[in-house]
Amino acid sequence: MPARDHVALVTGAANGIGFATASLLWERGWAVVLVDLDGPLAEMRRASLDPAAEDSLAVAADVTDTAAVDAAVDAVARRFGRIDALVNNAGRPVAAPLEGFDDAAWTSALEVNLGSVMRCSRAALPLLRGSEAPCVVNMASAAAVVGMAGRSGYGAAKAGVSSLTRVLAVEWAGEGIRVNAVAPGYVRTAGFDERIGVEEGRTYAGRVPLGRLCHPEEVASVIAFLTSRDASYVTGQTIVIDGGLTVRGEG
Repeated sequence: MPARDHVALVTGAANGIGFATASLLWERGWAVVLVDLDGPLAEMRRASLDPAAEDSLAVAADVTDTAAVDAAVDAVARRFGRIDALVNNAGRPVAAPLEGFDDAAWTSALEVNLGSVMRCSRAALPLLRGSEAPCVVNMASAAAVVGMAGRSGYGAAKAGVSSLTRVLAVEWAGEGIRVNAVAPGYVRTAGFDERIGVEEGRTYAGRVPLGRLCHPEEVASVIAFLTSRDASYVTGQTIVIDGGLTVRGEG
């Protein structure tokens, strides 16, 4: 068992919002499990937080693979014996018009962004039951709230995340498990800069009423709130973190 009081499992934890979340929870006294497709990078990130590896664990896993997810959760069970917070952050942005989407691309978008949330939540349930204050935070998106051209597969998947969040919040409420989601808008991660470019990023920022892109740490802070006792009566909600993007009207 860890010396720290709570254990958080964060998927997609080697970069961006995932690592920002793992870092913040670590700073707040959580033991953390960093799950990522890139195992060596996850281990490097883990070591940057906890060189002695006393209260942290890095696990390589493909969250679209049931056996890999089950093995990752088994590793957490052997090491810590419980999960207090599951953060389903892993996903992949997909931007393409529907006419260019074949069946394989559509299935991939759903599996990575929605199927992974179902798979990880299902696998983690027995360990969540071992917590005194268990919770799940899922990664939705502003694309789940409004129609964004070129986001058919991604938007559908993220809308599914919000729906799954509500369903699990009701199904698991009797066991004291809270389930919520966050829905970020444009977040300036290294991956965002690679896909969009710095100049185009300024164009995206211009669409946001607050006039800038979101920082990963700003999403992490909301996730940390949802995992805390301050959110003990919050469940089934999707909190939008978008600088006003999805409420902006034209007039």
